[in-house]
Amino acid sequence: MRFKRNLLLSLPLTLMAILPAEGRPNDVGGDTNLVLAGDKLQTQGGSTPGIYNFKPYSGDLTPTQLATSSYMQGNGGSVATNDKVYVTQVSDFGSDGEIFGFITGFSMGEWQSTGRKYIVDATLIATTMTYDASTDKIYGCFSNSAQTGYEFGTLDLSSHSPQRTKIRSIGSKYVAMADNDSGTLYAIDAQGSLYTVSESTGEATLVGSTGVAPSSLIQSAVYNPTSGKILWAAQLSATSSALYEVDPTTATATKLGDFPNGEEFASLFISKPLAADDAPAAVTSLTPHFEGPSTTGTVSFQLPSTTFAGGELSGDLSWYLLADGDTVATGSGPAGSEVTTPEVTVANDYVEFAVLTRNDAGFSPKYKQSAFIGAATPMGIWEAKASIDADNKATISWQKSEGAINEGYFEQDSVTYNVVRYPDEVTVATGVKDTTITDQLSSSAGMKSYYWRITPVFMGNEGTYAESNKVLVGNGYDIPYFEPFDEGWIDRYTVIDANGDYTTWWDDYSGHAYTQAGPDNGSDDWLITPDIHFAPGIYTIAFRYWGGLPGYSEYAGNAFEVGFGQGTDPSKFKTVGKVTDIILEESQQKEFSATVKVSADGTYNVGIHDISPNNAYLLYIDSLSITQGGTLAVPDTVGSLRATADPDGDLKVNISFTAPSKNANGDALDAIDHVYVVRDDKDTFVFCMGENRVRNLTSPSAGFAGVKLRNMFTVIRSRSFRVAKRSISQSKTVCFAA
Repeated sequence: MRFKRNLLLSLPLTLMAILPAEGRPNDVGGDTNLVLAGDKLQTQGGSTPGIYNFKPYSGDLTPTQLATSSYMQGNGGSVATNDKVYVTQVSDFGSDGEIFGFITGFSMGEWQSTGRKYIVDATLIATTMTYDASTDKIYGCFSNSAQTGYEFGTLDLSSHSPQRTKIRSIGSKYVAMADNDSGTLYAIDAQGSLYTVSESTGEATLVGSTGVAPSSLIQSAVYNPTSGKILWAAQLSATSSALYEVDPTTATATKLGDFPNGEEFASLFISKPLAADDAPAAVTSLTPHFEGPSTTGTVSFQLPSTTFAGGELSGDLSWYLLADGDTVATGSGPAGSEVTTPEVTVANDYVEFAVLTRNDAGFSPKYKQSAFIGAATPMGIWEAKASIDADNKATISWQKSEGAINEGYFEQDSVTYNVVRYPDEVTVATGVKDTTITDQLSSSAGMKSYYWRITPVFMGNEGTYAESNKVLVGNGYDIPYFEPFDEGWIDRYTVIDANGDYTTWWDDYSGHAYTQAGPDNGSDDWLITPDIHFAPGIYTIAFRYWGGLPGYSEYAGNAFEVGFGQGTDPSKFKTVGKVTDIILEESQQKEFSATVKVSADGTYNVGIHDISPNNAYLLYIDSLSITQGGTLAVPDTVGSLRATADPDGDLKVNISFTAPSKNANGDALDAIDHVYVVRDDKDTFVFCMGENRVRNLTSPSAGFAGVKLRNMFTVIRSRSFRVAKRSISQSKTVCFAA
């Protein structure tokens, strides 16, 4: 999501860091097992974003990198819970004032990403956050919706999208927060004052001033339960930062040292040691023993011979074997001995095995190792083809599955295939080894589209299926034929991307067919109807169209031609109409119409051929109809059509044209009764032609004089006993029957 910049936030480059600490002198109250973690910003050094540690009581605060990732570049308030570290990352997109944000979780200790949650508005970006283990809640300081102040509240990261709950408006921004995990929350504000804050009401009680003047940049703090003090990584300026220990009862701040490169931390936390010093060390390896495709087997490993602190380990140890987090076997044995577990059954998949050991001092660290157990999954199929013959027998062929996608047991010769026909979901074949089968289909009135999915199988494990092209089966459609381009229409039509540029005819799922001009060589794309039964006679093909991009001169108009013939090979079609320079909004859509003569009974097809230039835009088609009727014995198109303004400046237009001498079939006309002149597709003016076969018409009659004609002139010819042929005049304007 994008949102306007929150001017109350500072957005410097931050690094995610984990910071281990050694013990300090007893008079200071240090803890040798203390580990701090946080989001770190460095302003002078060259370190990369990541998880870092340092020794807070040693006098040397140089961070040591433990893990790194571009997603650890936290530059908003971040927080650590019991098992995850959440890093807030915000990117500035520059002059438009918009920013993009998300919160990424990382597993504690392993530092693997557990997923990203996108920030939907600026109020989810914290200046600082802390976690209370006693309530399992994250608390933070956030900007209000107007971005004019701040609010104390909670942030819920358990759902798909972060959810923030306001508890209280606050007067000053908190720059650092820490919780003692017992319900007491501490906050340091922008002036360096320490407060205790009620987690339920947000009411803040002043403890006192720390005497430290923090900057407005990201910083953080953590409560040390061993010393009972607050550790604060304070950002003092853009180039300076220091670690302070703050007394929560007096607000007195003791400086422990400066960070060498002005590092900035967006969160700090204390990490528990992996094990007690006298507990067993971790197991160092394990070996699964599962034969062939079996998911039942044993696991062997050696019990540790040293303690976690490195001392000699003796006596019996309890051991625990886990598979994908579940305990599947337990036992005991002497330290340093070899163990082979009883048989266990696990999933046919990648399995994460883990071993824990235990003595009276506690558990060892967990050792984990993954392995694929059982039969492998065959490689998917990438291509399948279907064809249909004159007897409605479909032949389906596909590419052979080669190899497996994982490391399980596998035999190439044992791979089989399942074939299912859609959309009726009929299982055509199972367990076949050939890569070609046939499927006899029944014929019915109308047309139906079928396709097949072929799935490779090995010992019950299914690879990725391939889906064939669609084929049409049926006796064809009858006339009158109407296609509204509703749901599923494209399955009945043949689409040909003749120039192979992947821009062709598509379903817009709004009741239209559309295509887009090819970016390089323009369009060469056919949309061909299913088979339609024609008896000998005259038929009218019509549909609505619009397209282009009105108002943008850099885009050319779209264009199409219409073909008619038998089959789906456009090279055998006869062109029956053509329209160019289409620049029309949908509200301005026009109708194409053409008349065709069929001499022999059979099935025929209509093809709409997009021939738009490469700088055209979208072409839309709707409401395709084929009806019986119309005639070719109508007058052909007029010639030499001209419209000129009145030379005296009057609101008049002089129109001239040459009336046709032949009909649309090419035969001579014996007479023309009327000529219709249409202005702007609205006003119609009728002129009688008398008995002359050809006549030049100038100086319109009195009923026409004095009328201002604009932009468009359409001439339609008719005979007294027939409807006029719809055609395109020399002005390239589509004519409609009067």
